[in-house]
Amino acid sequence: MTLLQAIVLALLTALGACLPVSGAAHWKIAEKLMGMNAADPDLQFYKAMVYLGILLALLVFYRRQVLSLVREALVLTGLSRPYRRSRGVPPERRELIFFLFALVPLFFALIVRQTLFKLDQSDNALAVIAVLLALSGTVLFFADRGFRRTRDLSQMTLQDAVMLSVGQTFSVFPGLSRCGLTLSVGLMMGLDRSSALEFSGLLAIAAYLGAFVVQLLQAGSLGAHSVSAWVCVMGVALSCLASLGALRFLTAMARRHRLTVFSYWSWGAGIFALVLFLMSA
Repeated sequence: MTLLQAIVLALLTALGACLPVSGAAHWKIAEKLMGMNAADPDLQFYKAMVYLGILLALLVFYRRQVLSLVREALVLTGLSRPYRRSRGVPPERRELIFFLFALVPLFFALIVRQTLFKLDQSDNALAVIAVLLALSGTVLFFADRGFRRTRDLSQMTLQDAVMLSVGQTFSVFPGLSRCGLTLSVGLMMGLDRSSALEFSGLLAIAAYLGAFVVQLLQAGSLGAHSVSAWVCVMGVALSCLASLGALRFLTAMARRHRLTVFSYWSWGAGIFALVLFLMSA
């Protein structure tokens, strides 16, 4: 893996992961364009470093919400005193409970991810990705245009949280965008764009923590790697910075504009992946 390949993979994957356009699909397309071997231990270990960078960016971007959930968890376990008085259930506690329930489907996603590793290395992977990119873009297009969005996080229900998590579990299939699916489900459930995006980001922290661990295990199962420490540091830094930029951009788009522009991106990437598949067939 050359320095240029490492830079391209980190940037494309991070942008795709934090925008509703599928980071896994962009990794696979870049991998194919640059003639890289998907089973290379170096490549698989480097992917784990990119996931680590994305995870760090999510923790930084949603630090206020994460700290709020951690404080409430400490209060619930008796390790800390309540930091404010409130009548009824505090909103932070409701959000924590919803978050914990929403984590359950993600465990099943991590199990499925292990079994999909061979599909990711198959000759037909690009064809599958092309179809799923088109599907992901289409779902987001109709979700953003066809549903009324009148509720925020304070009006969120347990059903909303679980449905958002179920939507995110399907992103284990390369080409189905994690961000796009959770946003789409949130919009369909009647949440406004900003609220759906915020809860999706919190779930993404758990998802990428799991993906990072699973990716390390997959890389280790392929044998020893020879990626230098400074290339790993560069990959983490680049993916973290690109992810932060993408999260800021997506948040601004969610507040001011429609999200269907990302549907066009997914459709274009799907067409490109299909052309690559047909050329290599």
